[in-house]
Amino acid sequence: MEDHGIFALNLEGPICKCKDSIPQEKFSTLRMKPDVIKILKKLGVNIVFLANNHTADYGERGILETIEILRNNDIKFIGAGTNFAEAFSPLILELSRVKIGFINFTTVFTPQSRATAEKVGVAGVRMKTRIMITPYDLVEEPGAPYIVDADPIQEDLDYVIKIIKTLKENVDLLVVYVHWGIGTLPFSSIVLEYQRRLGRALIDAGATLVVGSHPHIILPAERYRNRLIIYSLGNFVFSHQDPRLSFSKVGGVLHLDVESMNVRVMPICLNFNGLPELCKRPYEKIYELFSFITKSEEFGVKVKELEGGWLDLA
Repeated sequence: MEDHGIFALNLEGPICKCKDSIPQEKFSTLRMKPDVIKILKKLGVNIVFLANNHTADYGERGILETIEILRNNDIKFIGAGTNFAEAFSPLILELSRVKIGFINFTTVFTPQSRATAEKVGVAGVRMKTRIMITPYDLVEEPGAPYIVDADPIQEDLDYVIKIIKTLKENVDLLVVYVHWGIGTLPFSSIVLEYQRRLGRALIDAGATLVVGSHPHIILPAERYRNRLIIYSLGNFVFSHQDPRLSFSKVGGVLHLDVESMNVRVMPICLNFNGLPELCKRPYEKIYELFSFITKSEEFGVKVKELEGGWLDLA
């Protein structure tokens, strides 16, 4: 990998013609036409994360066509594959003589989307949801989101932990990118307890940095054992319009200096067409950014606004 940098992003759906492919029966399905690859190339994208709840929206054919298009255009991918082992396979790149390992998985997906030993799919960590029955809560606040909790199935979590522990011995820096949490507002603004537990478990196993996606809103960063967990960067580009879905138009671009380990976030605001523009300042007047700054500080991260609008996460 050339020293000019790595530009990685979550690819929220297949790139395919998907002729004769029947979309999954699910709440929302996404697809991008093959021409979108020209935009990715123009932006300088060289890695895409595929472990999410939309990559398999058009079935195995959609995934295979996406992989073929990415390979033909020299864009590396992670988080999906022709089988379970390939989907969970880590990626190692070198930048400025620093070896960087990437791991990508999702906790949000339909059962048919998950790769198996013999089936194309995404790197899915299965979850078990439970309802915490507390009589006072159920009576006074029925339906409250904190009544529900979830945890990874231990077998799946152990598999990811094993990959991290093995990989950390061979890299200088290990980034785990996780698709998790709740997608749409108002509940997407909540950092779920399972996200905090899982993020910390990934750091305990050896991750240098944990970055999340799926909530279509920027969520706070947390400092744990002097390492960062960034729960969601929100949207970078999102032109999909669906009146049933409620999204934030505020996101962020993360910059990691692999030599100093300095982490910065550039806030971006989507325009009417769903394309990114620099947010107007002061950030304190934009609710999502005010929340990102204040809640990050509650989670032990000192956020400092730098010249040019970058937010330094110290």
